[in-house]
Amino acid sequence: MQDNSDTIYLANFYSKWKGAMNEVKLNTYKIALNSTGGEITIIAKSFRIEKHR
Repeated sequence: MQDNSDTIYLANFYSKWKGAMNEVKLNTYKIALNSTGGEITIIAKSFRIEKHR
C-alpha cells in the first residue's frame, strides 16, 4: 500500500515527464539503510535484489 510520500513521488515524476510516461504504471520501492538510518526510494515498473556470489 502506498503512503502519501509515495503518491507525491509518483505525481512529481509523472509531471516532470509531461505526459510522455502516463501510460506506464510505476511503483515505488523503499530500502531502509541500517548504517545511516536513511531511506532510498526507487520509482520503477519492478524491482529485485540479486545476491552476489
